[in-house]
Amino acid sequence: MALLLASNNAGKLREVRALFADVEVVAPAELGLQLCVEESGQTFAANAQLKARAYAAASGQIALADDSGLEIDVLGGAPGIYSARYGGPHLDDAGRCRHLLAQLEPYPAPAQRRARFRCVLCAASPDGRQCQAEGTCEGLIAPAPAGNNGFGYDPVFFVPAYAKTMAQLDLKTKNRLSHRAQALATVRPLLARTFPELARSRRCFVRFPNTSVPIGAASSSARSALGWGRRRPPASRCWWAMPSMRSRRRTRPPWP
Repeated sequence: MALLLASNNAGKLREVRALFADVEVVAPAELGLQLCVEESGQTFAANAQLKARAYAAASGQIALADDSGLEIDVLGGAPGIYSARYGGPHLDDAGRCRHLLAQLEPYPAPAQRRARFRCVLCAASPDGRQCQAEGTCEGLIAPAPAGNNGFGYDPVFFVPAYAKTMAQLDLKTKNRLSHRAQALATVRPLLARTFPELARSRRCFVRFPNTSVPIGAASSSARSALGWGRRRPPASRCWWAMPSMRSRRRTRPPWP
């Protein structure tokens, strides 16, 4: 069974697929699914639950949703759950970064720029099963954007352990330490226990207008005739057996 990521965000999709390489992860657009869920919750967890349940009900698949954002101590935790809309809906990622830096101009010292990315993941199935996990990544807000390998606030989020912004890190490193990576690492064993069917097979999907049909749902004789067998990957390559996160030595930020 495929795992539906409740987002068409290309950056999130890349991260989830990289970390869950042995699970078929699909985006709503690949299933012809168009769904707008109002994020009316007052916490990351509440919004993640709303999205996961809505996408699971609409698709009939196990859905994995996240709500994440940037928290800055000196701003009282802002932008928080409003990170994606910070500064107004007319701004793009670069515009939001500029707006954030303008808000922090009165606070130039690194100690005044402590921040964290927070991610809450929720997975839900149409039959009501659910699991949830949270991850954070601590850092500082840099004086200016740097790097091209990220999205959102990555260019201004400085990671002291690497003396780089999140957008300057390579994908492999980012996938070890990002808030989403931490949450995914925590939710991975929960998914295996809560939704054991995810580990049974990787199904291919045939897309039809406004719907999708899992090839795995076809008859066994049809699958055999077309060469679609159910082969389980070696345990060493399974998504639940990935290595744990590793800590790195901290270094000072490259500004006074």
